[in-house]
Amino acid sequence: EVEPIHKYLEPRSYHVVLYAKDEYNCIDTIGADIIIKDISTFYLPNAFTPNNDDLNEVFNFVGAEINPINFEMRIFDRYGKQLFYTTDINQGWDGTYKGETVPEGVYTIAINFVSSITGEKHFIIDNLIIIK
Repeated sequence: EVEPIHKYLEPRSYHVVLYAKDEYNCIDTIGADIIIKDISTFYLPNAFTPNNDDLNEVFNFVGAEINPINFEMRIFDRYGKQLFYTTDINQGWDGTYKGETVPEGVYTIAINFVSSITGEKHFIIDNLIIIK
C-alpha cells in the first residue's frame, strides 16, 4: 500500500515496522514503538426542551469509561448563579431551580470527570440551550 493504515483495537504499546520495496526490489524497513491510549467517550447535548411533552425533558451527560466517583456537573445561569449540582452521573437536570421552571435561554455547563481507563482528569465548560 502506498499509504498504509492500521486500526489498533486495544490501548497498549506496539512495535510497528514499515517495510518498503521499490521497483528495483530494493527493500528497506523502519520501526518505531507507539503507544495507543484509550480515551473516555462522552456525549454532551447542547439543547433540551423541558416543556412537558415527554420528549427530551431532562438534560443528561452520557459517557463511557468515566469514573463515577469523581464526577461533578454544575449548571449556571447567565449571571453565574449555580442552578444545579450533582455528583451522580445518572442524575440529569430537569430545567428547574428550587422547584420553578427556568426560562428559555442559554446556560453554562461545567463538568469534571476522571477517565476510568487512563486516570486523566477532564474539565468541560460548554453552553446549553433550553428551548420550550
